[in-house]
Amino acid sequence: MKPDDSDGISIYSLQQNETPLDEEGKVQKALQVVEAIYIDQEEMDTVVKASGVMSQEEMYNRIWNDYIIPKIEKSNSSFDSNTYFEYQGEKYPLKIYGPMYLKLMTNALPTEKSYELKGYAVKGNKVILKIQTPAYSPRQLPRGKGYRLSVDPKNPNETMYAWLDELHENYAEKDNRGDHLSYIMLSTILQHLVKENFNASFSTGDMIGSTEMTIEMEVTNRGQVQIDTKNLALLLQIPQQMQKANQSGGGNDNSIFWPIITDSVTDEGKVSEKLKDFNPQNPVKKYAIGEPVVFANGLEVTLNSVTDDPNLDVQDDQDRIDIRKKQHRLIVEFTLSNTTPLRIENTPDYTNVDLYDGHAKSAYMLNNTLNYKQPTVLEAGESAKYKINYLTDGDGPFTIVYGDAKWVVQK
Repeated sequence: MKPDDSDGISIYSLQQNETPLDEEGKVQKALQVVEAIYIDQEEMDTVVKASGVMSQEEMYNRIWNDYIIPKIEKSNSSFDSNTYFEYQGEKYPLKIYGPMYLKLMTNALPTEKSYELKGYAVKGNKVILKIQTPAYSPRQLPRGKGYRLSVDPKNPNETMYAWLDELHENYAEKDNRGDHLSYIMLSTILQHLVKENFNASFSTGDMIGSTEMTIEMEVTNRGQVQIDTKNLALLLQIPQQMQKANQSGGGNDNSIFWPIITDSVTDEGKVSEKLKDFNPQNPVKKYAIGEPVVFANGLEVTLNSVTDDPNLDVQDDQDRIDIRKKQHRLIVEFTLSNTTPLRIENTPDYTNVDLYDGHAKSAYMLNNTLNYKQPTVLEAGESAKYKINYLTDGDGPFTIVYGDAKWVVQK
């Protein structure tokens, strides 16, 4: 996993009187915004702060009103952003439920908890990241008269969904469908939301395949991060979704942008043009075995050894064994030391450690790791050894990453 601020493990977390950030420090700060979306959304406040607003609600409203609606209205003169439906005496405005849909769409993005930094460029305070992430795909919506006949009339969500589905079908099949784009969009949005019971903690999609994007942010020497609405929308894969929408209406009608016409080129291309002094290296500090690494929260981490043990018990993970592959059973041992006068909890943080084989494929942490009796709290001045067992699918050299430090072991 990549580093985040939730456990304080980042050598780039600026403290008072520290020197200004270097290039790698600025990249790490920008990556915290990416990680808050694709790794751990408990850190979403990082994104909110970087976007210059006070809440997620304000952030999604800004994306909807300042980015999505102007793009749609530019190419669709009949589109009405004030459209609403009234169902059983209650109004459902597009301008309210559109931003809510963006929230549920964003909830799906960390499903695989992964992204890959393909490269970066730093020019003053401008940080440009090229990243690869899992690709969002809207969830399949049941449609048609056959489905509507099967709904439970006593279930209010099912009856509302069926009402919306019939409405969607009527508008989508009209010869003058172009005059009803906002109604088609709203009915699709509400169908997604009704399926999730309007619960803002649920998601409305799945991650299928991968996509690459180039994102631009501003990072000051003091570590303050800013991302504008256009780049935030790109990071949330919104222009990608708009681009995928089939303008003829023959494509994925699960997309809220079906069949709305949008620009033929996304903002991705415009940002990519700025990647001239492109650096393909991952900004992660390298260390030697036995060399201690001190993180900003005072935790000192030392990689002691990486042992290849073909006899390591894998009884709990038999389904992972594949004799056709060049698998290795590795035991990684760290020493963690608390150099502060305060207690450090939640050690070791397994989610902050990764191991990769020589083909850059992430290794699997074996379940028997949890059998080790390892302390979860380090009092002031205390040290302890920790072991993590991994199964790789390929040979070395093996790369171990803890937070924003890494070790390369030739095997």
